[in-house]
Amino acid sequence: WSMCGAPDPPELRGITPRVNEALFEKIKEEQVGTKKFLVMCSYFEIYNEIIFDLLNPVADRNKLGGGLQIKEHPVMGIYVKDLTEIVAEDAAKLEDMLESGIKNRAVSSTMMNSVSSRSHSIFTIKVHQKDDEDASKSVFAKLNLVDLAGSERQKGTGASGQTLKEGANINKSLSALGNVINALVEGANGKKVFIPYRNSKLTRVLQESLGGNSLCTMLATLSPAACNYEETMSTLRYANRAKAIKVSATKNEEASQISRLKAEVEELKRKLSTSGAGGVGGAAGLTDAEREAERQKFERQLKEMEGLMNNSWGEKAKISEEHQQRMKRLPGEERLAQPG
Repeated sequence: WSMCGAPDPPELRGITPRVNEALFEKIKEEQVGTKKFLVMCSYFEIYNEIIFDLLNPVADRNKLGGGLQIKEHPVMGIYVKDLTEIVAEDAAKLEDMLESGIKNRAVSSTMMNSVSSRSHSIFTIKVHQKDDEDASKSVFAKLNLVDLAGSERQKGTGASGQTLKEGANINKSLSALGNVINALVEGANGKKVFIPYRNSKLTRVLQESLGGNSLCTMLATLSPAACNYEETMSTLRYANRAKAIKVSATKNEEASQISRLKAEVEELKRKLSTSGAGGVGGAAGLTDAEREAERQKFERQLKEMEGLMNNSWGEKAKISEEHQQRMKRLPGEERLAQPG
């Protein structure tokens, strides 16, 4: 019953709430002795090729033109900068965050669906595991639960104006995803091909899920109606290509990641300390203004790196709680700041 499904009756629940419940059941089994777990979640949508934080819509409303930005780091990989992350103590908390985000998603009425999704959404769950007696056993994993908006034909939906624009952007990103899948399949067959991840925000944020250190499952939703025959066949062809992608996953060791981040922070500090004297590679001969710009660049990079390196579970929980308290103090209409 789709990614979210219906809350009642329980058998109609979707994949995401079932995953939430199964995750904490597994944690309960594994959490013995000195082994501890930290679970965090985030939720965003890609609407008209703009990324919006579904757990912090107020922040997005102040900058609807640009939305959040995608960043890439050699250690952290691809991530959405400034995306809200909430600590979840149990499955109920994950469910609350999921429902809160769903209320902020962009929807419109079309001839085919009165509450048609106008965006792709990604609900991400991060799980950190550590052993108080053996730091080398600290590992982490990330699960992206992606709800893709369905492809649309203007004739079938009767879309016009803003809704037509939304449909065009949905189709464009789905086409980009199809092109990435085709390229990955060709690569799996031994061909040397370029993977066009950067052609869409959707494919960019899913780059690691599709072609990185990951396992990937795709579920195709079909219509039983004869009038949707062409869409059904198109979806089946899409899924048939996707199943040919070859991926593999290895364990993510948190201690190794933190060590690499610390080394990068130290290198940035070194560059920052020498930037004023023209000691940064090639900086000799720069004007004072250029040196100052260089110094500010390193300061920004250092601040970002130190934020990424924050490994204190208590600090993560504190930031999460502060955000939730801020949201509770806002009037209801401000919490529901839908784009569009």
